[in-house]
Order: sequence, then C-alpha cells, then structure tokens
Amino acid sequence: MKLVVNAIIQRELKALIIPLQDYWSHINLIDLSRVCLSPALDHQSDGVSFAQQTARWWHKYQKELTDFFANPQVLHLLGDFRKWLLRQSCEFEQEGGCVGGIVIHGNYPYCSPRCWHHDLDDRLSHVNWLLRFGLQTIASHRHSKQIDIDHVVSWAVINHVADLLPEMLVAEFNQVPLPSIHNQMVPMPTDILARHVKPINLTVEPEPPAMFMVKPKAQRFQSEKYLQFVRSLPCVITGKSEGVEAHHLIGHGVSAMGTKTHDLFTFPLSHDEHMNLHQIGWQAWEKQHSSQIEYVFRTLMKACELGVFN
Repeated sequence: MKLVVNAIIQRELKALIIPLQDYWSHINLIDLSRVCLSPALDHQSDGVSFAQQTARWWHKYQKELTDFFANPQVLHLLGDFRKWLLRQSCEFEQEGGCVGGIVIHGNYPYCSPRCWHHDLDDRLSHVNWLLRFGLQTIASHRHSKQIDIDHVVSWAVINHVADLLPEMLVAEFNQVPLPSIHNQMVPMPTDILARHVKPINLTVEPEPPAMFMVKPKAQRFQSEKYLQFVRSLPCVITGKSEGVEAHHLIGHGVSAMGTKTHDLFTFPLSHDEHMNLHQIGWQAWEKQHSSQIEYVFRTLMKACELGVFN
C-alpha cells in the first residue's frame, strides 16, 4: 500500500519526520518494518494517493465488512482463520515482554493473536484481525497488494455469496442510492447486482466428435445470454451505460464478409461509437482507441471474475 504524506524535514538532525496520526487507521493492516520513500508526482500533490483512497473505502465499511467476513459461509470460503492467526506475531510484540507461543485471544472470530503473557491482558485489540485476514485473502487471489470495492464484490459473486454482501457497500459499487422511508421504490443494491450477474451454463466437451473428422465443418459459438451480459456493461470508450451494444470483433483474421465471429469475441460499445467503428473501418478505429482484441480480453476477464461462466 502507498501513502502520500507531508513529511517534516529536520535538517540539523538529518532526519525526516512523518506524522501518521491521520493515517494510522488506514495503515494498521500492513507491516511497516520496511518503508520506501520517493517524491510525490504532480497528480499526487494533494496528499491523497489512489492507494490511500482505497484504504479509506474499507475503513468506511469496517463494521459491515467484518460482519460479512464473520459469516460462517464466507469465513469457510476464505480459509482457515485460526491457522492464519497462529502464524502471526503477538499483537503487543513491540512492547516487549512476550512469553511463550501464540494463542487465540477473544471470542472467535472476533479475536487476535497474543503470546501467553499478553493473553492475560484485558486491553482491547488495536487491529481488526478478521478484516485484515479477509482483505489479504481476497487480494492474494488477485495476486495484488491493493484491493478495491469491485475486487470484494467480484470475489463474492464468484463464490456465490454476493447476497451476503453489505447493502451499503453494494450500493457504492452499483452507484445507486439505498432505499429510504421517502423513496421505498428503489430496489435493494444486492437485487440490482443479482439481476446483472446471470451465470451462463457453458458446457466444455474435451473430445468433440469433430476432432475425429478429416474436414470438420467450423461451428460458430452463439450465446444470447453472454451478449446480454456484454450489453449490461458500460461502453469501453464513452463509459455510457445506456444504449450499449455488443460489438463483434472484426478483422484480425477472425471474420469474413457477411459473417460474424463467435459471440465470445465481443465487447460493449455505445450505439454511436459502434456505428463510428463500422463507418471509418476497424483499422482507423484502432489507431484512435487501441486494439479490439484488448477490449475483448478485458470483457472476457470481467466475465470470468464476475462468475458469468458457471
């Protein structure tokens, strides 16, 4: 995780003082034994980096996320929390006086790792260990050290526990308001998410009969459900969510005159941008907006991450 902070330079002491009181709640999930310093870039001059903003979102939903991770079904999917805790150091290790091995202190799963000596200490834990475990586990599945709301939602969808997500968090993910006394007609955010994510029953035949034919007839993969999913995504160029169409990849040796490529090789485009691509030609369009193959790949990645394919 990266933080952009305003450091105080003490030239006579040849020291750099970094006040962390405003950031401590955001950095208690990471190990500060090693720190890398570098000048802030121009776009970071306001003192707020992308990673810091990422830290703020989970801090905002700390209670809701902790309750989500504490759900027995979710906790089972995350892995062995007890085993993970026992591999940690005593949470009061920096104070010294640690004696014996690590034990689990407190009521499971709202607990913490402590040595035998500090297990007798009545102080509350200063770290949300369950939250740390959940976020680190989801981040490790993505081979990343940073995590955002869409990463948590994607993990929940893939593991079929999206209905257990906190409504407030899903509302921010969908960018929709929560139902209120004055506006009861607004659907619940998790219901909106469930409507957008509909699994596709994709059957894989490892040895299709066509493999044993001398000249098999090429078949075109078609899936209206997958095209519906692509149309539910925002346009890759304009970001608009209304009037989105599924554009089939053209050129690159995958399409011929009057034919369409497989429905899997599609990505979302607004109507105007879709028409523009066909009017100016795919080569001219790619000079302006990058390769179609890149957008097809991103769309397939999104489908896999959201659990579109069963």
